[in-house]
Amino acid sequence: MDAALFLLYAVESENRALLDELLPPFRRAFIVPFEGGAHTSGTVGWKRRGEEPPDASGTTETMLAAKALWRAGVLWKNESFLEESLSLIRGYLAHESGKEKSWQIRNYYNYGTRAFAVNSYALGYFPDFLFEVARSGGLPEASEAAERSLRFLRNAALPNGLFSSSFDPELRTLFPEAEFSYHFSPDFRIKPGDSAFIALEMAESDPTISRRTLALLKVFWPSIPDTLYGFLSLELLSAERRPEISTGHLAGVYRLALRFDEAFAREILPVLNERALSLLSGNEGEAWTWDAVNVLLALLDEERSRKLRP
Repeated sequence: MDAALFLLYAVESENRALLDELLPPFRRAFIVPFEGGAHTSGTVGWKRRGEEPPDASGTTETMLAAKALWRAGVLWKNESFLEESLSLIRGYLAHESGKEKSWQIRNYYNYGTRAFAVNSYALGYFPDFLFEVARSGGLPEASEAAERSLRFLRNAALPNGLFSSSFDPELRTLFPEAEFSYHFSPDFRIKPGDSAFIALEMAESDPTISRRTLALLKVFWPSIPDTLYGFLSLELLSAERRPEISTGHLAGVYRLALRFDEAFAREILPVLNERALSLLSGNEGEAWTWDAVNVLLALLDEERSRKLRP
């Protein structure tokens, strides 16, 4: 995921030289040809261990790379980037299964066993981006996929503003007559930072739900916990949780606040800046690159927001 986010950062910062440097090794390391319906498409491997090729696709990683390439194509009027993005989106949509409330984008495709996962994660849905692509007319199926993705996330949304993290349609075999969603979170635990990122991906399509997510995060500020008991909005016992939200997740909260509550965003920014300095000093853990690139994306949003202010 980190590598795809750096592609997105290169595009969002309008740094063509950086994108041109990052893209060739990214293609060699992560993009895997994939037979998706009527099209030979591509997917992005979810991670790579040394010289070993990726063992499975990552739907989130695929769409982050597709978003980077799409926006690069629009920004620099590059048809090759646009076509490559559409290829990845087709690969992503090849993960579709089910219908109505059992519809999902399956979490991965195992390149070795040639089998799909049976479950899905809410972080892997991008309705706003799919609507963006649909408006271009370049991929007719994008509009319907965007509508289904939005419906999926609305079903995952809890009344308190958090999102259930997981989805498993096989639950219907246990409760065939039940009228309920197949969305859940293991042991009811939800990372509020993940909910911020999900809300960002539907902020244009359904700002009401995204605002509700931000409102809950604001309640916990300045000590947003890493994990909550989702349905109750209760913090875990101190022995069970990290003391605070991760830096990368805080960056997502900040970006969401910039969209809907600039006063709250101004409260977050000094803390985010302190966290960024901590990253530079090497005081963060093994998720350093993920934290760092999300901070960079957040600071880009801040720069754009500042230019729009009167």
